[in-house]
Amino acid sequence: MLYSTGSYSRHILASILETCVKRLLQVLEKRRDKRTLKYILTKYDAAGNIFLIVRSKSSIATQKQKAIYAKLALKMCANLTGASADGLLVVSSATNADFSMDVFNADGSWAERSGNGLRATVAYASQSLKRKKSWTVSCGSDVVAARIIEQSPKVGVLISAEVGSPVFAQTTMANLTVNRIPQLQTLKIGAKTIKYMPVEIGNPHAVIPVRAFPRDWETIGHRVSKHRAFKNDANVEFVKVVNRGKVEVRIFERGVGPTSSSGTGACAAVSVSKILRLVSSKVKVQFPQEQLTVNWKSIDSPIIVEGLAKELFTVQVTV
Repeated sequence: MLYSTGSYSRHILASILETCVKRLLQVLEKRRDKRTLKYILTKYDAAGNIFLIVRSKSSIATQKQKAIYAKLALKMCANLTGASADGLLVVSSATNADFSMDVFNADGSWAERSGNGLRATVAYASQSLKRKKSWTVSCGSDVVAARIIEQSPKVGVLISAEVGSPVFAQTTMANLTVNRIPQLQTLKIGAKTIKYMPVEIGNPHAVIPVRAFPRDWETIGHRVSKHRAFKNDANVEFVKVVNRGKVEVRIFERGVGPTSSSGTGACAAVSVSKILRLVSSKVKVQFPQEQLTVNWKSIDSPIIVEGLAKELFTVQVTV
């Protein structure tokens, strides 16, 4: 007999205890994997651009933090399984401005800036942070100013916001003169040759002047956006000049696709049209269903975009 009755009982108890501990650890591991986080999301409509806004207790400074909100954007912006939005805006504290804004596209990618998103977050901040009219917002490496013009419970909040100064390819604002202006560039999309002008409005854009919108502009826009000419892809605007005070625009946004409007896209369209001497300083930008107003007084002044932002609803989600 290998074990006495007492030692055999102790052996059995030890074995049972070991098994129980292993199972407990497995249960705890599964629970840890299934941990959930609660977020309060507020949905805003900014001139047809739909955003989800969430407030963060800390600034989005690390790649780990960005990964968390990228995952949230990817899940919650989805049309079928989420709340259906063009992007997620994260509002957090800032040392150099009233608050900081981080933009995550619907595909989870981080974006440097959003003109419509900027106005949406200012409308949100005026309701949830502090009631005032003038705001400063930290966007990426810049601080921009925004101002509430008027508010209406039915229509929303009318806001004007600076989105920075345009940068045309290698031409800086310092050497941009009447006799030294950027030229249209070309790239090949299949058998088609596309003439466009690259411009930075805090984020990259490719502006394509047209006399009429191509039937396949969405396909062209997607291919231009992903072209190797752009290191981090680009937002693509097709721009038709109606008169010196109005342009019509169709936009393909990187990380999203065709959208109803874009604040920085409107600014890119107007800045290129003005550089080409096709429009005046103040221009109405007409999208399929929405309109924005862009004002660019001179090459050494920031571009200002004006439009509405309206809260749609607030919801708490567990992810």
